[in-house]
Amino acid sequence: MEFRILGTLEAFATGCQMTPVRPRQRAVLAYLLLHANRRVSTKQLIDALWANEPPRTARAQVHTAISALRAALLPVAGRLSSEMSGYRLQTALEEVDVSIFQARLSAAQRLVTGRQPELAAPLLREALALWRGDALAGVDAPFAVAARNCLEEQRFVAHELLADLDLAAGRHVELIPRLTALLNDYPAREAVAQRLAVALYRGGRQADALAVLRRLRSTLVSEYGLEPGPPLADLEAALLRQDPVLDPPPQQPAASGPAAAAPTSARLESQHAAGDSDFTHPRPAQCPDRIAGFIGRAGELATLDRLLDGHAQTARLAVVTGPAGVGKTALVLEWANRQGGSFPDGQLYADLHGFDTQDTECPARILQHFLTALGIPDHRIPLDLTHCQALFRSSVAGRKILVVLDNASDFEQVRPLLPGSATGLTLVTSRDRLDGLIAETGAMPLPLPMFTPDESIEALNQITGPERLAAAPESACELAQLCGGLPLALRISAVRLAVEPATSVAELVAELAQTEDRLVGLSLPGNQHSVAGALEQTCRRLTAEQARLFRLLGSHPGPWISLAAAEALAGDGRALRGSASEQVRQSLRILESLHLVEQVKRDQYTMHPLVRLYAGRP
Repeated sequence: MEFRILGTLEAFATGCQMTPVRPRQRAVLAYLLLHANRRVSTKQLIDALWANEPPRTARAQVHTAISALRAALLPVAGRLSSEMSGYRLQTALEEVDVSIFQARLSAAQRLVTGRQPELAAPLLREALALWRGDALAGVDAPFAVAARNCLEEQRFVAHELLADLDLAAGRHVELIPRLTALLNDYPAREAVAQRLAVALYRGGRQADALAVLRRLRSTLVSEYGLEPGPPLADLEAALLRQDPVLDPPPQQPAASGPAAAAPTSARLESQHAAGDSDFTHPRPAQCPDRIAGFIGRAGELATLDRLLDGHAQTARLAVVTGPAGVGKTALVLEWANRQGGSFPDGQLYADLHGFDTQDTECPARILQHFLTALGIPDHRIPLDLTHCQALFRSSVAGRKILVVLDNASDFEQVRPLLPGSATGLTLVTSRDRLDGLIAETGAMPLPLPMFTPDESIEALNQITGPERLAAAPESACELAQLCGGLPLALRISAVRLAVEPATSVAELVAELAQTEDRLVGLSLPGNQHSVAGALEQTCRRLTAEQARLFRLLGSHPGPWISLAAAEALAGDGRALRGSASEQVRQSLRILESLHLVEQVKRDQYTMHPLVRLYAGRP
């Protein structure tokens, strides 16, 4: 079988075209090929195909598309298997063009690192020859845009590395047509223009080299309102003064690789100085600004401060956990902004999208972004996860750097992103308790509680202003109570009062007091800020059995429920025995880990009032 996605999606078996015709089937096949040999959950497929607006029949449509794919790909139908509420497409490396491309590129990068550039160039030519146009052409689905952009970036890594190798080998004349065509297709690509200018200069065309850089400047300013970065300005100055650093490197038996090929960015400066390193060490500052209106959390901030104590017998890793909307990100960003000076080597930040509607971030892609921010040139960044992880740990070793991994899905997503250095500090936030991470790394758990009544009033005041609530103190207390101390609910209520001046505090309280209307009232237009929406994202992690138990718990009267009562609910009133009883216990552990239930004492559980409302909805 042969699959091609580096161009129009195609599938062949013994030379016969077997590409699915229907758009939905083509999109599902493309997504499975991008995740070949990995389990893809039905939820992932639904999010990939419809993003934020899946139809009610989405799950059924996915099942139908999978069945149709098995029929269309009859020779390999057995390799498209169903696994644990998901699917897996088994392929061999040589069957999928993108797998071949990535393997060739990764091998070439290793050869360059091992100072064997003469062996790397043919691999890169083979890899680039696999491209037949835009990746995933003809695939129309929300996931395709991001996937196409990611593959295009990998393609440019190959193009730029091959250009560096050709420049280092003195093949600048042969390189000019290829880079000229590439720049015509992508006129704002600075790295391509930079290499083309060097090739033109080495070919005796100084004026054309300058024209390339000036045309790029004009494009960036007129179309994007941007000025080129310092590397382009440095290169233009070097061209004007005919700096010897631009001359071709001497051809020696042991080539030094592409580091000597194109004197770009920091190299133009470093060759005039004493050092000659391959890259600089910038100080990344990726953490977003603190969230406005932050209040409270003095104890949690002090706990994080103690991690900075060089004599403290605590891990240099903290896991901030809590239910959706409790303010985990707000706490971490507040602390990161307060303690920025404690990390002179910078801050790295990534939203892992572990629970929201976007695709969960791939650790390899996050590491590539981190390495770029740390100043590693593109041609030195591996594409495979193992080598990326090793380079990341080496790059941050001994550096005082803060790494923030926000909204993590599980331990497996976080594990490759941990620096492994005792000099830096890592903060992870998640709705899951991440027990495995804590057990394996000794990370410090930092669960966030709900706001106290006083903190709740202060949170409302931050947005509404104290005068609005002071005029109706009893209603303000009732409003805080209806929000259950959940910062997200309090913020939504405060925003509603601020943007709806005709609505009094008492009127909002009366609306939210109606349990059937409360979750509707605790949302803002667009569903971007919604208590129910946040809980829905968490519940997507549940299996069918866990979701059933969650709904049953929401219908149970009273503030708490015993394990025996939960088992009776799950058994429709019948006593459960053996594996059925253990299944309920395990489901309760999962619900507790995701902060959907709380164990108040052994074998007794409770739910936050808003979570109970959500669980008990018809």
